[in-house]
Amino acid sequence: MRSVGQQIRVGSCAWRLIRWPRAHRGEGSGWRWAQRTSLAALLIFQTFLSGCFSPPRRVAELDGRSPAGAVFSEQGNPAGKAEAQEPFWSIDGDLDPARVLVPGRRVVVTEFNVEFVDYQFQLPIPRQPMFKNPMITMNPVHMAISLIGFGRRYTPIDEQHQRSLASALYNAFLQDLRRRGLGLVTRDELQASSGYAALRKSSAVGSSLLVYLNIFGSDTGIVMHTRTMAAPGLCVLQGSSRGAMALPGFLDNRASGPCVLRGSVRARTAAEAQILRETHADVALAVRLRVGTFQGHPALEHRSMIRLTTCDGSTTLRACHSLVSDLMVTSDSRYRPVVGRIQPVDAGMFSEELAGTVPTFVGLALSESKP
Repeated sequence: MRSVGQQIRVGSCAWRLIRWPRAHRGEGSGWRWAQRTSLAALLIFQTFLSGCFSPPRRVAELDGRSPAGAVFSEQGNPAGKAEAQEPFWSIDGDLDPARVLVPGRRVVVTEFNVEFVDYQFQLPIPRQPMFKNPMITMNPVHMAISLIGFGRRYTPIDEQHQRSLASALYNAFLQDLRRRGLGLVTRDELQASSGYAALRKSSAVGSSLLVYLNIFGSDTGIVMHTRTMAAPGLCVLQGSSRGAMALPGFLDNRASGPCVLRGSVRARTAAEAQILRETHADVALAVRLRVGTFQGHPALEHRSMIRLTTCDGSTTLRACHSLVSDLMVTSDSRYRPVVGRIQPVDAGMFSEELAGTVPTFVGLALSESKP
């Protein structure tokens, strides 16, 4: 049975629909297999009509090692030379992190959260779609995607391992701050602050059903569910307990629009100023690292955030790219209709690899970003 390959280009996306067999109706199972393969190709084509992201970055590329064996870059452009010039983090504010976080300054970490992406839509190719298909539609292609669970990836990890992961990443972050010559306010000093006490807190926050209304993707796929876990001794801050809206996800002050979050923004800004005074710190840091897997590899993901606050103002940094390791941490996946592919993760390897990647990922924000 002969096979053929076909090259298709849509906008900036070029990818290969690899070699499906020419089968005839009389060949039974071969014909059915060809039908399923053609449907999968059509689904990918339909998804990419709305555009796609550049592939996520690899740790090996940023470490200066040869990207010749790149898993996530496209053929013909393994290192992504044109894309490598794009900023890794965007910056919103007047403060330059490289000038603010200088040796000798005292830093208080008011929040350190790990947002674990456990359910997402992810294509088995480097480039991911910018927009997801509508939830309710009469389009038979979109309906087929929902019914067969095409592209969906569920990566379960229990709460105990999530807490261990948050602790490992938090410790790696603090160690990196010490390496920069910064002094750290202790958690006991932070918790004794009345400004910190005025903020609503939770040890863990799961994403609401509204996440299904989110139409935007990332370079590692479209998020369908997350669970945010605070580092030990800290909490997920949700606004002020004195009249402001207590909304999770405060770090992303654009998530629900300025009108919705205006009260929380004012309350949080006032609380951070009070925390700086009471702890005698020069800089307040709030961090949310989004983590997950990309094609089975651990990733510090697009839309992670860091917020710096001083007496002169604040600046928010948002990751524009994901950083992916070469280590494979998932295995023994199984498929379930509607749900999609279930991929258990080796929690120990996952945590250790991400902790080792934190200094590189955060360093791109704190050392190289300019307002």
